[in-house]
Amino acid sequence: MIRRYLALGLCPIAAVLLSQCGNNEPGPALVGMNQKQTDEAHALFAEAKAEEEKGDFDDAIDLYEDLADDFPFSLHAGDARYRQAMLLDRKMNDRRDAFEAYEKFLSHFPSHSKYGEAIQRVYEIAIGAKRGDIQTNFLGIKGNLPFKETLEMLDAVKRHAPKSDLAAKSQYAIGELYLREKKYKGSVAAFSKVADDHHNHPLAPEALFRVGTTLQNMAERGNQNRATIDLSREAFNDYLIQFPGHKRNAEARKMIASLDASEVIRAVEIADFYYKTEQWESAKIYYREVIKKAKSGPEHDRAKARLKELND
Repeated sequence: MIRRYLALGLCPIAAVLLSQCGNNEPGPALVGMNQKQTDEAHALFAEAKAEEEKGDFDDAIDLYEDLADDFPFSLHAGDARYRQAMLLDRKMNDRRDAFEAYEKFLSHFPSHSKYGEAIQRVYEIAIGAKRGDIQTNFLGIKGNLPFKETLEMLDAVKRHAPKSDLAAKSQYAIGELYLREKKYKGSVAAFSKVADDHHNHPLAPEALFRVGTTLQNMAERGNQNRATIDLSREAFNDYLIQFPGHKRNAEARKMIASLDASEVIRAVEIADFYYKTEQWESAKIYYREVIKKAKSGPEHDRAKARLKELND
């Protein structure tokens, strides 16, 4: 409700507690502030604006930060924190400190008129960190932000706008981040969360498809247990059921066929091992599985011949 009033250019009492509305006059003292503190906050804001207009951005940033920290209930506190973040971001190109300042703004001033712009910028900085646009510099060696810090940035977007388009995009980016770090289980969980929490978002079908491909990659990289293969097939089938007509439907069907073929080959290899080591009953189990999974073809014929040989 407060945001609607702000959008109409009005200044309800609740909004006055969070951001300045109208002119630059000090106004009445707020709850928790006496008149002296109100006057000090007003003077500090005026000084910061003057430094900003002169182009002394370092001084302006320090003054805005002092105001927001020391007078959090001031009429100027929200504007001061936003301008601190904006100057760090746009003038100083200090994305990490800017992100921290935007975070404080979003946490303490959710009804401020600049909230939407701030959350958009937080998202852009987080995505930039994931791309590697933000660099660290340790002993002259440049590198990307640590995985944990980038993850925290993307999580912050979701925390401040959990039902938004940006939350879905950030969650998808988290899946990609885990995948880049070869943290496959984390990637599967992150992509699954996109499909579960943002089912109607355009990224949901792609996310569920990538659950399947990530699980398939896990199987191909040596984790070829039955559960991983079954989960991959299940993800592709869920994708086809939930998102019929999506652009990757044909590809998903090919993936399922590939998984089926891989399982047949694996069953043949196991059956042959048991056959060679004369563990006949175990060999029979896997040759039967081959026939069940492959209705025709060389593997089917081979398994059938071996079972006949074993009097099965």
